Amino acid sequence: MEQPAAWRAVQTAEQGRWIASLDRAKLAHQREAILAREYDLLIVDEAHKLKNRSTLAWQFVNQVRKRYVLMLTATPVQNDLMELYSLITILAPGQLGTVLAFRRHFLDGYDPRQPRNASSLRRLLNDVMIRNRRSKVNVQFPRRQAAIYHLELSEAEWLLYREVTEYIRRRFHDADSTKHLRLTLLTLQKELSSSPQALAATLRKMLADTAHGEKVRGELQRFLELAAVIPQSRKLTAVLEILERFPGKFLIFTEYRQTQESILTELARRGVRAVGFHGGLDIQEKEAAIMHFRAPEREGGARVLVSTESGAEGRNLQFCHQLINYDLPWNPMRVEQRIGRLHRLGQEHDVIIFNLSCNETIEAHVLDLLARKIRMFELVIGELDMILGNVEGAKSFEDLLREAWETAASEDDLRQRINALGDMLVKARRDYERVRETNEMLDWALEA
Repeated sequence: MEQPAAWRAVQTAEQGRWIASLDRAKLAHQREAILAREYDLLIVDEAHKLKNRSTLAWQFVNQVRKRYVLMLTATPVQNDLMELYSLITILAPGQLGTVLAFRRHFLDGYDPRQPRNASSLRRLLNDVMIRNRRSKVNVQFPRRQAAIYHLELSEAEWLLYREVTEYIRRRFHDADSTKHLRLTLLTLQKELSSSPQALAATLRKMLADTAHGEKVRGELQRFLELAAVIPQSRKLTAVLEILERFPGKFLIFTEYRQTQESILTELARRGVRAVGFHGGLDIQEKEAAIMHFRAPEREGGARVLVSTESGAEGRNLQFCHQLINYDLPWNPMRVEQRIGRLHRLGQEHDVIIFNLSCNETIEAHVLDLLARKIRMFELVIGELDMILGNVEGAKSFEDLLREAWETAASEDDLRQRINALGDMLVKARRDYERVRETNEMLDWALEA
């Protein structure tokens, strides 16, 4: 497994520079070394994560000895103006007075997001705070255009999906079900929405496990045989249809190596130049894959890059503007990371996102939540993280989705649980929109 870039950068501390995630920096063995010295400049990205003065993160950053501080955030206020007080206290302790004085002079008694004595607050904030709107700094991102390809599974695919799903649901709640088995069953459910090849790879591993009894092994062998008679999945057919209909380069994302190999094999058979990108490649091989994809097709460059999740971070692929989500992670931020490879500064075209969704599958439920409830494909960079942060409770979207899937007794029960999760997401989006209105008020207060 590759080291995250932030962790590698931490190791340059002997040169007097630390580049690290806040979560890692505040850990005890890192915290002590960081706090042991004084710094010329502290830069905090996503500074709204320091909105609460009682958290370990806020207390750690506040303890760092620094001459200057630069804090970057698009949303300094999420719930009430006390969050703004927390950020300013790190920048300039005492600038806004005591907590009691700030509440008394600047917080509206009925709406804590609405400032009182705006002119006085504006004078204090202008000493330490600059608000730049995208329009003001002329940062223009192209549009996102998302299309959902609703696909009907073939008879053989539907039989496989239905029987394996029924098996998973039954085995998941068996008395002898272990944590390891439940994790494997969860993987099987996700692979069902990816490809028969990905599913078959896990089935073979399960068959090799002697802990399974003869009855279970018989069921697994049947599923393997069902997967083997599916020569080409409906999703792969859809990819070929999209490539034929839309010219230009394409980035295709999948979670699974076996799915990646099946796509690359079929594209090669059809004469489509394609290259794979995955975590098993070394640095030179990864760079060669990107260079091959970047090269113009008329010069022998690849038209398609088929990537696993290892290509969803740290790569700038603005020369391509078309993306196919072959399968969907249950974590929306990973979907956002995929899109971010193309939808970034330097992109000159609207980014087109093709989402493949097989009807009546768990993946169709996930895509419905993302597209209709959160409307994530309409969002700009950073907004998805803000919306998911407003979901009730401490659980992530992925945890809530997994919990709905694990506890559902039937497909109808799962549908009801997904609908309830959708209602939570709609509320979270509305909460975010109120946060955005609050920050627009703050813009007005600073500019007035």
